[in-house]
Amino acid sequence: MTTSLAVSSLTLEEAKQIAKWKYSGPWNIYSDSEVEDELECYYSVRFVDGPMIGFYCVNEAARVPGLVEDPKILDLGVGMHPDYVAKGLVLHFANAIREHAQSLFSQTKYRAVVQSWHLRSLGVAKHLGFIQSDTITLNQGGKDVEYTVLLTP
Repeated sequence: MTTSLAVSSLTLEEAKQIAKWKYSGPWNIYSDSEVEDELECYYSVRFVDGPMIGFYCVNEAARVPGLVEDPKILDLGVGMHPDYVAKGLVLHFANAIREHAQSLFSQTKYRAVVQSWHLRSLGVAKHLGFIQSDTITLNQGGKDVEYTVLLTP
């Protein structure tokens, strides 16, 4: 299968597909994502003429509680279909997102937030040029969860 990827606005049908994605182990927290209410903030990433491998979201949909909107910064969130995680596609996926975001949005700085235990995602973000700017702790489901806040220079 080719690694050529296309990005487009997320459809309601794709949002319903994302809601059915199931992850194993500690990644299970990403299962059952609901994105139907904010479709205008979501984009699908798929193989050209093939299946969706993930999505990205922007602005409020990507921002965790406690982070303040900055008009100079585009907040980004991403999710990859569990069948494609750790298959060597992440850099193609990230580059497709970056190119698409650059074509749509005027901000030149990006912010991403990753749960601090998620070393694989933190490593990818750093490889893509993000640097850690802060940490934030949120109470989710009765327990404290630490997030690493990453910015592009």
